[in-house]
Amino acid sequence: MSDDNNITRSPNSSIQYIIDAGADLNRQDEHGYTALHLAIVYGQEEAIDLLLDNGARTDLRNKNNRDAYAEMNFRNKTAPDPISPLGHVMERLRLLR
Repeated sequence: MSDDNNITRSPNSSIQYIIDAGADLNRQDEHGYTALHLAIVYGQEEAIDLLLDNGARTDLRNKNNRDAYAEMNFRNKTAPDPISPLGHVMERLRLLR
């Protein structure tokens, strides 16, 4: 019998685990951050895609009045070019606005 406490999960498998468990992906912390905001803050491209694919809202604003797209702009200071690693994420967030 395996002990789940001894399994090291990647961040994305942990996100998938909480999605499968029915967690509210759009819950905001005391600063208004959602899981999507935090994935953006930490530059976790795969996590951002996973959250978006599973219904994370892009319109929720944190206490700095930034939705997901605005948070990405703030973190990048300027929009990334199309070949940057997060370029497709930026475009996806723009389209979902």
